[in-house]
Amino acid sequence: MSHMYSNEGLLFPCDKGRTLNFEDSIPIITRAPSETPYFPEFVLSHLQAQEAVKVSIVVAGHGIYCTPHRTTACGTGDMFITNAGVPHAFCSTQDGEIPEICSLSFKPSTLFGGEIGDPDSAKYCFGVFQEDALSVYVMLTATTLLEVEHILTRIENELVRRKPHWKEAICGYLTNLLIMAGRYASERAERGSGVRHKDQLLVLSAIRTILEKYADADLTLESIARNLYVNQASLCRAFRKVAGETFSGYLRRVRLEQACRLLRETDMTCEDIVFACGIRDLSHFFRLFKQHTGMTPRAYRLGTESAETSKNKKLIIQKGKSIMSIAILNEISENLQKGKAKIVKELVQKAIDDGIDPDTILNEGLLDGMNIIGEKFKNNEVYVPEVLVSARAMNMGSQVLKPYLAAAGVQAKGKVCIGTVQG
Repeated sequence: MSHMYSNEGLLFPCDKGRTLNFEDSIPIITRAPSETPYFPEFVLSHLQAQEAVKVSIVVAGHGIYCTPHRTTACGTGDMFITNAGVPHAFCSTQDGEIPEICSLSFKPSTLFGGEIGDPDSAKYCFGVFQEDALSVYVMLTATTLLEVEHILTRIENELVRRKPHWKEAICGYLTNLLIMAGRYASERAERGSGVRHKDQLLVLSAIRTILEKYADADLTLESIARNLYVNQASLCRAFRKVAGETFSGYLRRVRLEQACRLLRETDMTCEDIVFACGIRDLSHFFRLFKQHTGMTPRAYRLGTESAETSKNKKLIIQKGKSIMSIAILNEISENLQKGKAKIVKELVQKAIDDGIDPDTILNEGLLDGMNIIGEKFKNNEVYVPEVLVSARAMNMGSQVLKPYLAAAGVQAKGKVCIGTVQG
């Protein structure tokens, strides 16, 4: 039977898209057969935001242990120490056997002082993570497994009885556990990511700066590298190696995720959100947001409000549009970018037949696709031939829309004259 000590709102199991929450320094312990889903998608901001550690021991049976770095067969006596933000799971083997796992989750920074609780230090958790800052494998002998189980039992007793100085006692038991793990891990260390510990600490420090100062529009790779006393090229290489993406891509994603949060939780205008998230300007924000979410900020906000008020229907309301309507607009945009004029023409007609407002089709389908093509052209991702075929698809879609726009009373905003010097 599974039981959990989680007094005073402490640690909660980690699942997809959610970080651990804790308001105090008390660990939790769970004991249960484990067959948990594995979601390999994660971002390093989850690691830095949590700074929690999970110790998992296979106390009976055998199975499979999965992390982004490796898939490992595990059996009784295997111990895995993992940053709580790293996706990990224990799964059954082909014969259906499920391992029984005892897990201990805690936050080192609140339990230990100085370098032991500092995730940027090589002495973090008594140096357990020296070889791999994300996860560590420890093979326990029968004797050491009994010692570990004894330590966990003592921690459980302290959590239940709450005798004087019980928190200090828990810190002492955890110290013994981590020192023991560090010794055995150093003897049988498995290289997980192949990334230098120094580079991981450097990137996690950069991520912390981004999470704290993303609202600063002047935040750049150069400014962070200067504050960390490294050159830009070194930080750029380390970031790509550790995070698996570029510095600029990560910074942009953090800002857009914050923008999504503000759209969901506040009534701030798009102009205010642009300022609060450190994004360059409003038009740049609209382009990036559409690429990130597949919809406009307004549609995203209305969709969130609709989901909260009508979860069963799962409607996204924007002038009567449904989720299917938004999908059609996205298809129009995507096929326009590919220059598939015939398909764009058919999709525009289908959108009209579904009752979508012609002005919406024009702005959020056709013009949106051209805006993305324009951005790619500026970044040298596409060239003149691609722009021309997209423009032809835009023209064919517009021809379908013209009579409906006129019937809806949509007026032209003006005339534009574009020219170039002859010759």
